[in-house]
Amino acid sequence: MIESKKIFILSIFSTILALLILVIFRPYVSWRHDRPLSGFRDNWDHSINFITIGDSRTLLGIDPINVINKYDIKLQGANFGFNSVAFSKKYLLAAENKLVYKGKRIILLGISPLSLSPNSFNSNAFKNFSKCSNATRLYEFILSKKRFAFTTLKKTEIQHILSGCKWRPNLEITIQNSGWTPAIWKGAADDRANLLEYQNKFNLGKIESKRIDLLINIISSWHDKGIKIFGFRPPVTKKMYDLENELSGFDEISFIEKFKNAGGNWIQIPPYGKYHCYDGSHISKISAIMLSDNVGKEIKMVLDEEE
Repeated sequence: MIESKKIFILSIFSTILALLILVIFRPYVSWRHDRPLSGFRDNWDHSINFITIGDSRTLLGIDPINVINKYDIKLQGANFGFNSVAFSKKYLLAAENKLVYKGKRIILLGISPLSLSPNSFNSNAFKNFSKCSNATRLYEFILSKKRFAFTTLKKTEIQHILSGCKWRPNLEITIQNSGWTPAIWKGAADDRANLLEYQNKFNLGKIESKRIDLLINIISSWHDKGIKIFGFRPPVTKKMYDLENELSGFDEISFIEKFKNAGGNWIQIPPYGKYHCYDGSHISKISAIMLSDNVGKEIKMVLDEEE
C-alpha cells in the first residue's frame, strides 16, 4: 500500500516536472491572435472563395464573412492576415492555395506600408507559421483543444504569459473561425501609442521597389488565372498616416496605378478620421464591422458590373 502511494506521488511529480520542462523549453509557439492553432488555417486549402490578406490591420479590421455576404451568402470567406506580415512570394502563394479550384475566387489585400518594408520581410510572421514543426502543432493542439471547440476563442492573461507577450488588460481579442480577430479596447484611445515603434521600423529601411514589383507580378498572374483582386489601404490615425507617408517611402498614387494596371481593383478608403483606431494603428470591432460592410459593398458593385 505504501509502495503504491509512493509510485502514485512519483508519477504526479514526474508529470508536473515534464509539463514545466515543456513550457520552459517549448518549441516556438505564438499565442498572438494570428496563430490560435497551426492546423486551423491548414484546413482551408482549396476551400475558400474569398480570402483577405495583410498584416495586423487587416487581421483585426476585416470580417471576411461580412464582406463576401454582401455579394453571395453561399461563398466561403476567410481572413489569412498575420501580425507584421510581409507580402513575400511564399505568403502570397499560400493565400492563393486556400482558394477553390473552380468557381468564384477573390483576393482582398490590405496594403499597409509596413507590410512592404524590409523590417516586415525580416520579421515575417508567416515565416514562423509556415515553418511550424509537427511537435509545435501537437503542443498547440494539446493546449488549445478545449478552447478551440468554441466558435470564438477569448485571449486570457495566461495565454499572454505563455507567449511572452506584453499583457494589455484594456484589450480583448477574440478569434473567429473565419480567421478574423476583432478587438475591443476598453480604455481611452491613444493615437500616439505606436508612433515611435513605427518610426524605428522605418528608420531601419524604406520600402524597396523590388518588393512592390514582386507583389505586382503575382497580382498580374492572379488576374491571368481569372482571380478577382481587390486592394485597399487600412485606415489609421492622421498622425500615423503622416508618419508613414513621410518615413516609409510608400508612393501610394504610383502603387495604385501599378495595382490597377496589373488587373486589380482599388477600393478608396478614408485614410483617417472615419474609423476608430484605439492605438493609432488598429481599429476596434465596431469600426471593423463598418469597414467590412463598406468594402463588401464596393466589391459587390464591381462584381455585379462585370456579370
